[in-house]
Amino acid sequence: SVQNDEKSSCCEHQGCCRARLSFQTLCDSPRLLLEMCLRRHKHLTLRHGNRWLLRHGNRWLHSLHPHNTNNLSFPSWLLPSVQETFKQTTPTTTAANTAMTAVPPPPPPAPAPAPLLQQAQTTGDTVQSHSHLLRLKPVPKEKLRDFSAPKMSGFATEADVSRYQNVVLDANIEHWVKLLGPTTFRTEFLPLTKEDARVFEAAYHAEDKAALPAEAQAVVTRLAAAIDDVIETKFGGSPVFVKTSSRSAKDAAVAQRRLRTLYRQYIGESPDKSVNARIIALLKAGTEMLCVRRGVDAMEAFLHSERIMQDMKLALMQEQRFHENLVVREWVPMDVDMEFRGFVANGALNALSQYNHLAFFPRLAELSGSIVARVREFFATEVRHRLCDHFGSYVIDFGFSVDMEQIFVIELNPFLETTDGAMFSWNNERELLEHGPFEFRFREKVAHGAAALMQSDWRDLLADDGSQESE
Repeated sequence: SVQNDEKSSCCEHQGCCRARLSFQTLCDSPRLLLEMCLRRHKHLTLRHGNRWLLRHGNRWLHSLHPHNTNNLSFPSWLLPSVQETFKQTTPTTTAANTAMTAVPPPPPPAPAPAPLLQQAQTTGDTVQSHSHLLRLKPVPKEKLRDFSAPKMSGFATEADVSRYQNVVLDANIEHWVKLLGPTTFRTEFLPLTKEDARVFEAAYHAEDKAALPAEAQAVVTRLAAAIDDVIETKFGGSPVFVKTSSRSAKDAAVAQRRLRTLYRQYIGESPDKSVNARIIALLKAGTEMLCVRRGVDAMEAFLHSERIMQDMKLALMQEQRFHENLVVREWVPMDVDMEFRGFVANGALNALSQYNHLAFFPRLAELSGSIVARVREFFATEVRHRLCDHFGSYVIDFGFSVDMEQIFVIELNPFLETTDGAMFSWNNERELLEHGPFEFRFREKVAHGAAALMQSDWRDLLADDGSQESE
């Protein structure tokens, strides 16, 4: 079960265990709702506005609000899990909406149980029950995906799509790295062509990355060699961090055996084998996986990264402003508890959160006062004036060097709900994020149930406490 300090509502059914989920959790991490509740309860109804989705036993059924039989537009977070069910009748699909025509309702099912989750507040997603049903196919079981991805659906118009995509692209590193100068890491660029971007997009979906077409293999080889050359000539052979214009391939680490080796090393060195200690060990291992010494390793990660694929897809959708790069940056070691996410609106730093917010780090409480003072001073004296003429609102990540002597700007992100809010809620706390007053948040104790918020592949690693011999 998961329980926050926010107002909660119970999810229960006859003969089932009870899951207690805060509505902030439901709004911020809807995939948690899908994964936990759908696994534990055979009867579940989701409501999003006037759109409904019901799971009854092993069947998914869909219903419309009785006063609205127009085409359906599902929330973007729900589409990856249920889009395959929208193939009945002759749906019309666009980037903005998934349309569906009603079919005659099935025979009345057995009386439905009482609503599992009652509405606890007037905003955000709520969960209730309804009886106007449409028949749909079973939903295929899929792995959890990275929902910090650029939003690709759920818009009202094509103009909304374009506007959103341009806001995302405006936060690419090419637009801010030179402005920040010495406050961020030394950076080199390797231009990507549209054909290069298409290779990344297609390669992600290929089952055998080693059997890519010859043309794609040539692209991969060329880019790996270019990275090697930059490492040697610009960074003196020192390790680097490699990303694309928007994001890194940090989601690909789980596809590589070295992650488990590093994780077992870190958890093996720790006398504490608790879930929190394992999460910290996994964070350390995942961070180490981003330290690149060879171009071929960077390319291997990119080919397995859903994040890179999504970013290339978005960039290709805005071809008129395509300007993507491989970005090779200086590697500066940082402890996983000394990275922080800030929220800036109209030039004011209104909120700050620990970046790796699922873990409890004991020294944050001791150093919190100093951290806040130093970050706010650094932003006010070194950062804000460099960005104010170009950026008004943005999400900014800070990091301390291991010796705590220096603070760096790690990156800028768009001030959008698709950017991870860390310990803040875009749905419930937008007023604070946009207008303050300033608040710093960090975990003051272990977050029970935190592992459930991790993607399934990463969570599977946590079952290993390092006590068994490696496979």
